[in-house]
Parts: sequence; structure tokens; C-alpha cells
Amino acid sequence: MTKHSKPGNRKRAAGGSSRKAPAGAEKRGTWILLAAVVVCIGVAGFGVVRSFWRRGDMQRPVAASASGPTQPEAVRPEPEAAPPEPEAVPPNPSATPPDPARGVLVPDLLPPEQVPLPETVEALNAEELETVRRLAEDYPDRVEPVALLGKVYKAHGNTEAAMERWQECVRLDPGFVEGYYQMGWAALHRGEYQRAVELWQQVLKLDPAKPDVHGLIARALMSLGRTQEAVEELKKDIEANPKAFHSHFRLGQTYLQEKDYEKAKQHCQTAVEIQPDFPNAYYGLATACARLGQKDEFKRNMEKFKQLESREFEVLKDRNRARDDLRFARQRVGITYTEIGEYYRQQRNLRRAETLWQRATMLDAKNPICRRYLTALFKRGGRDQEALEVYEELSRIEPENALVYAQIGMLNSRLQRFDATEKAFRKVIELAPERAEAYGWLAELLLHHNKNLPEAESLARAAVEIEPGGPAWVLLSEACRKNGNRAGAISAMEQAVQAEPENVAYQAELRRLQAEESAP
Repeated sequence: MTKHSKPGNRKRAAGGSSRKAPAGAEKRGTWILLAAVVVCIGVAGFGVVRSFWRRGDMQRPVAASASGPTQPEAVRPEPEAAPPEPEAVPPNPSATPPDPARGVLVPDLLPPEQVPLPETVEALNAEELETVRRLAEDYPDRVEPVALLGKVYKAHGNTEAAMERWQECVRLDPGFVEGYYQMGWAALHRGEYQRAVELWQQVLKLDPAKPDVHGLIARALMSLGRTQEAVEELKKDIEANPKAFHSHFRLGQTYLQEKDYEKAKQHCQTAVEIQPDFPNAYYGLATACARLGQKDEFKRNMEKFKQLESREFEVLKDRNRARDDLRFARQRVGITYTEIGEYYRQQRNLRRAETLWQRATMLDAKNPICRRYLTALFKRGGRDQEALEVYEELSRIEPENALVYAQIGMLNSRLQRFDATEKAFRKVIELAPERAEAYGWLAELLLHHNKNLPEAESLARAAVEIEPGGPAWVLLSEACRKNGNRAGAISAMEQAVQAEPENVAYQAELRRLQAEESAP
């Protein structure tokens, strides 16, 4: 890489890393903690300007050190996931023997490598159920573990047991919205439509903004033959969420029954515009067109319906086969263990949280969420090598995620691995060429190690071109100075002072550079 003057023209990767912040926030927040801009100012000196990304975007608070240049391993990015509590976790948690009376090895009580992966769906379901039961036993007065138990029973096809757990949820906490919501679904599937209406009405009393509930009430009312009430509920759902395509479709069906074909067509058309792969809406649209005598539109929409219906049938067949497929079951249980681990983390039981997240990685080689939780845990505990190994797994799962490579670069930097750090930061530039800090990280790395200094200056100029804030100009000034370009160093530092006129460190550095230039 030799030219960096027009990074905006580079190919941008798809994904969250390319999102731009609002203009005001971009100016205020984007250079927060850029990677190590080093400018020696005698004894006082500048420190390293470090960077991390939050919530998938990049923000950069500026920090100054009084000790001059610092090692790049000091760069400490913020965890991507919710960080665990600040207590350290030993690398090898102690094992607790399983209860032989239960006959099931529970992975939250043993290091995951000591528990073989189940070889049948039935064995895996038994392990999952026992693990969630342990959670409920650990926190007997908490509603969340009981709700999770209901969710697992539902996934196993045991609707009655799931219903009992959700009933227990609302006994424990009469304001627990999810309990009423799930009981409403169970009632609907059992044909208890009035009961479903009552349960979902209770949901709205507790949480009037909960999505889709009006639409679900309408569905139950239509099954009861109470069409006008259903129409009012559908209108409320669409008012709350204009993109509620199911409600548009159901409203279209209602107007078809009432022989108001223009309104039926309007709502079915809206449904297919919102969700182009929804076959039922095309059927409703075709029916309305037929009633209106619009033969060409009828034919076109009916053909689309048949095409999508055939595709959906194949998907459903695959899904039904997958329910008995061990790989699918492992993925599902991996999600359960990720969720349980996060609950234990919230209760400060970090050993058990780690064990469950490790188990989730064993069950599903492509589960990114449990791996993100692990990286946050490892980094907070100072276990950089373990965090790095998990980030490398994430890079294989999400090869287009620039954020992952940024974390790999920062961790390698802390581990003092120049080549690996350089490789990772170059990958960040490739994936997120519109981000100023991507160039800043690599420029600082090269400057700190006095390698490829002309490219470091080119990278610094690219950062300035994207976001000409104070820290970017400071980085460029240092790059110019190291390349023997004193005039360029002074000019860049003048820009830094102009950008942040109250920054006394910038002013002192500018005076020092000017004094050096005027000295005989």
C-alpha cells in the first residue's frame, strides 16, 4: 500500500462497520481514543491517543499521557458485548462433580471439555433441560429462569409443561409481560381464542407499545367471527407500525370477505411491498384483482404466489427435517447456553457463565454471540491470548467484520506482535476504508517501530482527509517530523492548534517545533 490520499474511493465492505455517525456526533466523537499518536514534547510530551469502537461504530475520546511515547500494547479497546463484572476469572475453573442421581452431566457444573457432546437429539435435549433446571434451582425466586424453562419446553414440543412454567412466571411476577404473551400463543394454538384475546389484552395493559399484539388479538377475534372488532385491532396495529405486513394482509382478507375489493387490493399490495416474499399476500392480491376484472394483474400475482408457495414448501420440509437433526439442535442449545451464561454473568457468577459460553462454542462453531461474551470476559480478566484466539474464530465466522480485525490488531499489539498487528490493521483499512482511525492505527504502529515511515505519513494524511480533527493533525505532524519534513510538521501542528485552540499541549508542541526550525 503506497497511496492513501483518496480512501473514500476504495471499495467499501458490507456490514455495520461502514455506517456513518450523524454529522454532529462525528465531529465531536470520532477521534476519541485513536491508536497512539506519539509526539515527544520534552519531559511533558504527548501520550498515546487510543481508540475503541462502541456498538459497532467507532468513537474516539482523546487521552494524553505525561510520559511521552508509550507501547502500542497499552491500547485497550472497549468490549463489543456487555462487559462482565470487573473481577478476574481464573483460567481453569474448578470442577464440581455432577449429581449421579440425575443421570445427566450438566455442562454448567464441569469444564466443558470434560463433558462429551451428546450424540443424539434426545440426549442433547435432556442435557439442555437439566441445565435450565439447575438455573431455576439456583435462583428459585426469579422469574427469568422459569421463563427460560418454558421456552425450552416449548422448543422440545412440550406445550403443556411450557404453559405451566409461564403460569408460574405470572404468579411470581404479575407484571411479567412475556408470560402473558406466551400463554396467549399457547391458547391460540389450542383453539382457545377468547382466552388468547384476554391474555394479549393483559399484555397491552402492561406494555401498550409491545409490537404485533393488536395484530394477534385481531387474529383470534377473526377466528371467533368478530370481524369488526378485528378490523379495529388491525388498524391500531398498522397505526403503531405501518410496516406490519401481516396486519395489512389480514385487513385485506377482511375487506375481501366484505366485498370491498379496492381496499382489499390496496392492503394486500402494501403487504407485498413491505414483504415481497410473503406468498399469502400475493394470493389475496390476485383474488382482489380477479374480482375487479383485472386479468393481467391476476395472472401475474397468481404466478408469483405459486412460485413463492413452492419455495416455502421446500423450506418447511427442510425445517421439519432439521428439527430432528443433531446439528440444528446443537445450534439451538448453543443459543440457550449463551442466554443462561449471560444470566449467570449478571448475577456475578462468572465461572459458570464462562463454562456455559465455552460449551456453546463447542456446540455451534458459528455462534458469534457466545464468543463475543467470552472475549469481553477474557479481556476484562487480562487474558489477552485467550481473547485473541476467540477473535480469530470470529474472523472466520464474520470475515467482513472490520471491528473484529480491529480487536485482533489491538490484542496483538498488547502482546507485542508487530507483524500480526500490522496485518490486522491493514485488513481493517481494506474492510472499512472510510474510517479515519483505521489509517491512524496503522500509521502509529509504523511510527512507533520506525518502519516504512513514508507510508506512515501517507496513512496519516489519509486520516486527516477523512476527519481533520486535532488528533489527526497531531499524528500527521509526528509523521512529517519523523520523515524530516519540518515545515510539514509545523503546518500540521498549526492545524491541530486551530482545531483545538484551548489545548495547551498542542500549543507547547507547536512552540517547540517552531523553536527547532528557527534554531541555527
